[in-house]
Amino acid sequence: MRPLRLEIQAFGPYAGTQTIDFDDLAADGLFLIHGPTGAGKTALLDAIGFALYGQVPGSRQTRDLRSDHAPVDRPTEVRFEFLADGDHWLVRRRPGYVRPKRRGTGTTTENPQSQLYKREGSDWKSVSRATLEVNRELRELIGLDHDQFSRVIVLPQGQFQRVLRPSTAQEREELLTSLFDTELFGGIERWVHERWKESAASAAADRDRLVQLRHRAAERWTELVDAGTQSPLDSHGPLDLAGQDELDRLAENARRRAVDAADRAELHRGRLRAAADAHTATASAAERWDRRAALRDQAEQLEGDRARINQLVERSAAGHAAVPLRDPLDAAAAATAAQAEASSEKVAAEAALRRAVRECPVPIDLLGTPSTAGVAVSGSGGEPADQLVAAVALEPDRALDRLRSRQARLEQAVPLARRLDRRRQQLVDLTRDTDAAPRSIAELEARAESIEADIAALDRSLDADRASAATEPSISDRLTRLRAVADAADLLPAATAEAAAADEAHTRRRAEHLDARELHQDLRERYLDGIAVALAAELTDDRPCAVCGSLDHPRPASADGTGPESVGREDVDRAAALQDAAARALEQATAHAQEQHRRVAELLGITGGVSDPAVAAAALRQAKVELADARAAAERATVTLARIEELRAERAGVRERADRLRLEVAGAAARIDALREEVDALAEQIGRAIGGPHRVGATDRDQDGLLSELATTRRAVTEVIEAAAAAVTALRRLDAASDAARVAADRVDQQLASSVFASVAEARAALIDDDELLQLDTRIRAHHDRLAGVEAGLAAGDLTDLPDLRPDVGAAEHAWESARLAMDRATTQEERSRSTADAISRWSDEHRALELHTASARRDEAVLERLAETLSGRAGSKVSLQRWVLAAFLDDICQLANGRLATMTGGRYSLSVHRGDSPGRRAAGLDLRVLDSHTGTERDVSTLSGGETFQASLALALAVADAVEQHAGGIRMEALFIDEGFGSLDPDALELAMDELDALRAGGRMVGVISHVAGLQERIRTGIRVEPSEHGSTARVGRIF
Repeated sequence: MRPLRLEIQAFGPYAGTQTIDFDDLAADGLFLIHGPTGAGKTALLDAIGFALYGQVPGSRQTRDLRSDHAPVDRPTEVRFEFLADGDHWLVRRRPGYVRPKRRGTGTTTENPQSQLYKREGSDWKSVSRATLEVNRELRELIGLDHDQFSRVIVLPQGQFQRVLRPSTAQEREELLTSLFDTELFGGIERWVHERWKESAASAAADRDRLVQLRHRAAERWTELVDAGTQSPLDSHGPLDLAGQDELDRLAENARRRAVDAADRAELHRGRLRAAADAHTATASAAERWDRRAALRDQAEQLEGDRARINQLVERSAAGHAAVPLRDPLDAAAAATAAQAEASSEKVAAEAALRRAVRECPVPIDLLGTPSTAGVAVSGSGGEPADQLVAAVALEPDRALDRLRSRQARLEQAVPLARRLDRRRQQLVDLTRDTDAAPRSIAELEARAESIEADIAALDRSLDADRASAATEPSISDRLTRLRAVADAADLLPAATAEAAAADEAHTRRRAEHLDARELHQDLRERYLDGIAVALAAELTDDRPCAVCGSLDHPRPASADGTGPESVGREDVDRAAALQDAAARALEQATAHAQEQHRRVAELLGITGGVSDPAVAAAALRQAKVELADARAAAERATVTLARIEELRAERAGVRERADRLRLEVAGAAARIDALREEVDALAEQIGRAIGGPHRVGATDRDQDGLLSELATTRRAVTEVIEAAAAAVTALRRLDAASDAARVAADRVDQQLASSVFASVAEARAALIDDDELLQLDTRIRAHHDRLAGVEAGLAAGDLTDLPDLRPDVGAAEHAWESARLAMDRATTQEERSRSTADAISRWSDEHRALELHTASARRDEAVLERLAETLSGRAGSKVSLQRWVLAAFLDDICQLANGRLATMTGGRYSLSVHRGDSPGRRAAGLDLRVLDSHTGTERDVSTLSGGETFQASLALALAVADAVEQHAGGIRMEALFIDEGFGSLDPDALELAMDELDALRAGGRMVGVISHVAGLQERIRTGIRVEPSEHGSTARVGRIF
């Protein structure tokens, strides 16, 4: 990491913005940060630490970073640019702090902010704005955490001696651990210790397992003995299984007991088989005995049903004999019922016909009945309804034809009635229109005169609007001119001001050009004078002049020592460049001023003397109003002309309609006479169609009544026809039903003659439904089949030799159950004995194997214990593995430090690591000793004087940085800051220390030193001077003395 630029604001004692450009300091490599005590020298190092890690080195706190001198509205901020991994980075941070409110009273809290940027070309690319991410990115870039940074790059005031003389040995170990990654070796220590603990735990568990196995074997044997029968192998009293031999003997006893239990179980299984066979035989005999008793009961029951079954046999025989007569009897009964129904329908149809004739509004003699057609109906009586019924019964087809013929004439009268209605309406309308025509003609003539007056008024309005619209072109041109004037008047003030500003700029550029020209001329003259003096200084009597070639030099130029310093060629060139730039700027200013004045003249020409924007705007508004009026008049003229054309067309239409009405009135009289004649003819035709001398006049008969009368007559005639047709149909059905009844009766008589029955009643009584007959036959067959089956069952061989009394199944079952329970107990004891023997044998084997394993595990545990104690430093050399590795790193640091310490002490002192026991209770392996070459003795570093302690501490601190750089994998330490400590050195020692710092600078590092030592101020002339004031400190980079 190499710092480039630091910018702080309202930070620590600095109220304003301070910028430190490290590139200006890098030229010398070694620089001094100088200033009074408390001015803010260390605050600059704090700012670098805060920028990189969000915290400051040493004991200062982040919450104390805000400057008390800064105004409320100025935020505290640090910006730090640096190089890392070949890239240019910028980090910006603001700490959190409490400040007074800008308005009102009280305080408010500013939250911390962090941003990280990376330079890409000429732009900054944001990498992160989250504090945690910024911290992580910077930690990876720098390669050091904050603590390491504070001990390797920034050595805080009074703290970098902690490597040499820490307050405790643990502090030195923690310091080295933070700088060098020894986690691997610490992990090895922990891993070995954990393996030892695991081995010890495993060995203890194995020992517990051995005791547990013996204890479980004893418990299992005791349970078996307590639960089972006595055996010669049983032992009395508690078992004491001290080891493998006792456990083996117990396993043998358990195996013998298991064999004995198996023999007893096999004996009980044989007894159970015998009891089961006896129980099976007894149960079989009882089952056959129960079956024989049930068959005997069934035989008695079937014998009792024999009389009832014989009756069913007789009933079934009569039913089968009546089966051939079933269809003829059913057909005769159906035919008789159909004949009765047809007779009833005939009576009802004749009654309906009489009712229809009586309700018909037309007299019966007009319908063309047989009485009016010369048909004699004997015995029909004189009533028209009875006559029609008699005619339908005598000649049904002829009567229906005559009725349908009359119905057809009535249908033909319907369109005549509708036509009559249309002609009547035409006659009424024509008569009304003829009467109203004179009044309509007068109204049309009045409308035509009104339209004529409207047209005349619109013609006058049209002339006025056309005259106003004709002014639109001239007004539009004037409006264009006035709009340009108004725009120019608006722009004129600004253009005038710009012209004045351009004149002032031209004046300044002219003055600058004159100054630049005078400066160039002055420097050129001084440069030439300096050349003359330089040439004169080289003149000798025996050498020719380089200008004129003469060997005589009567008045050589000389510097009187009172003029200004000499001027170089580069000064003249810079002045010439300034003069050229000023000339170009003057040329540009001149062109700009001329352009602005040309613009003002152009605007004045457009306004024509009207410089007031308000006057121009008022004229523009008036022109816009006049133009709007002209355009509105043009639009009204267009609308008026269209309206005139509409009125003229309407006037022509009105006059045409009046003429047409006059012609229609002239021909209406002849049309009225023709319509009246047609109406009378239609009325007469309708009367004839209805069938009587009805008088239907042209205008005195209601058309709705006529149509209603026609509809009523049509419905009545239709009902008479339908009733007559129904009567004919009923009469014919009655004739057919009578014939069918006679045929069915003849068939019954024929079948009855060949049957066993004497009469129709006897045969009908014997009839049985097919399903009922089937059920009778089924019951009869079932009775016969059951009786045969019972008899066969009783004759079977397995029921012939049974005893009179039923066998006792309960006693046999009890004996079988007792044998089963005894066998179960024996089997349980057998299984328990066998499982106990197996378990004890298995535990014995496991115990034997575990004893062998435990002996080997105890040896491994002892080895791991010794190794863990040694690696942790509790045994042997009392140095842990991790501390031993840290001692190796510390040894490297001492080797690196001794070269610098030898330089600073004149070769007197060197440092080494003491690996022996430490005094007191300090951890061994990390103690430092100093070898004094003057005395040849080695002693503790605490015996060094103050100056010697600083020299050794500085050498160690620089060596730590070198060691970290070597071991940290690519970390490059390009800067080092040391805060105070040089005051303890005498002049010679200070000189030697400075030589070592110069060596660091020569190696490419930038070294910054904070000190008040006068010797350093004389040695280091470049740096940062910090000056305090009542308004806050300031920092200035450059030469400080």
